[in-house]
Amino acid sequence: MHSIDVDSVENSLDLIYKINKRISQNDSLSKSKNDTFSYRFIEVSPLFFLHSGYENGDTERAFSGSAIGAMVNASFGKKVFFSADFTTANSGFPNFIQQFADSTGVVPSSAHSFSTKAGSHYKTFSGYFSYSPSHFFNFQLGHGKNFWGEGYRSLLLSDVAPNYSYFKITSGFWKIKYVNLFANFKDVRQPYKDYWHFKNKFGTFHYLSWHISPSIDAGLFESVIWQAKDTLNSRGYDVNYLNPVIFYRPVEYSLGSADNSLIGLNLRFKITNHFQVYSQLIVDEFLVKEVRANNGWWANKYGGQLGFKYFDAFGLKGFFLQSEFNEVRPYTYSHGSTLQNYAHFNQPLAHPLGANFSEVLGIMRYTVRNFSFEIKSVISRQGTDSAGKNFGGDIYQSYNSIPQQYGNKTGQGVSTVLMFNEANASFLIYPKLNLKIEIGALSRTKYVQNHSFHTLYFWAGIKTSLYNLYRDFM
Repeated sequence: MHSIDVDSVENSLDLIYKINKRISQNDSLSKSKNDTFSYRFIEVSPLFFLHSGYENGDTERAFSGSAIGAMVNASFGKKVFFSADFTTANSGFPNFIQQFADSTGVVPSSAHSFSTKAGSHYKTFSGYFSYSPSHFFNFQLGHGKNFWGEGYRSLLLSDVAPNYSYFKITSGFWKIKYVNLFANFKDVRQPYKDYWHFKNKFGTFHYLSWHISPSIDAGLFESVIWQAKDTLNSRGYDVNYLNPVIFYRPVEYSLGSADNSLIGLNLRFKITNHFQVYSQLIVDEFLVKEVRANNGWWANKYGGQLGFKYFDAFGLKGFFLQSEFNEVRPYTYSHGSTLQNYAHFNQPLAHPLGANFSEVLGIMRYTVRNFSFEIKSVISRQGTDSAGKNFGGDIYQSYNSIPQQYGNKTGQGVSTVLMFNEANASFLIYPKLNLKIEIGALSRTKYVQNHSFHTLYFWAGIKTSLYNLYRDFM
């Protein structure tokens, strides 16, 4: 389940309809002079998370954590919808997550963190204001995340990085949906002052999807990332990238700039009502003659995804299976200027491993009444840096520091393998708040050349589930 994101006109109106329907069933909607429902309401819900964990492996310790906050949903007629949530947390984590938070200053997928006796203190905020003037258009101003794709991972745009500010225009007609996304990202590698003093970077994204047939969906993706200020001038949000119907490569060249552009493809094939195959292709840059030469030219930067989903598998209602393969070549998503890499708040905007990796994963989930059970396994192999050499996995390294022009291949560098297995069970106590109790365990082993690092982690807690917290990263 990915973080909440109203990604289209249809989804926005459907969400408003469902919430209003639930409230109308409680007789809380007023009637207008025309004896029709007013579709106006404000709903406030608490958010909290209490958990205790025990880690046994290379590190042995017990820890706990808590978070508290609130969510507000409001509808002002049929066309306007508002949603916001805020939480503040003080939590301990398994050692590999805590090390990430301490070294980057960011709790994975969440927010900027401060070290505390318990572990990390951090605050999260997300929200959006949605306006649908007609069935064909939706405008959304928000602070949150967007996820484009059919898989567990996305090589286009995912919910791995923390929240960011954005403005989104969604247009829908016939079998076409077109999304324009304008976003403000932050580079947080400099010493912390406050959110507004971090260096700004901006992004513009286009996603055009076409429901070709009842069995086939296709999507075209393009994006450009640029830094707000360089050594020559302060660009701010470049108005050239506000044009909603452009191809960025020609514009980029016409501006004489070297901004970071990507293009991509998303496909979904519905084989049966219960089985579908999906794939993605992301292209940073490449030359056809260099690809044909098969000589490992460094600037052939691209990646791919292939996966399947099986709903009500083998005729068992509520039983879900998914398997997925991802691979991204070295130096993809990186840039000569590290301020223009495809990242935000020290985390990638696409796959959590960045680049120079291959990965296979499987998910098995069974839901029956209020019970849910899930098992997830991930095996990843990535080439990491050593002796000051940039082998293409860390997208925060400049590609101007590459050690060789040719002979590059996926997995080059220090061979690092991650074997990750997680199982959890939950019981939904109160569906209106998505309040559930949960227990789980994970086994994580990281192999770096001749060394291995082990983590065995158990946890139990009660929470109102809202966000993903990715644990399956290097």
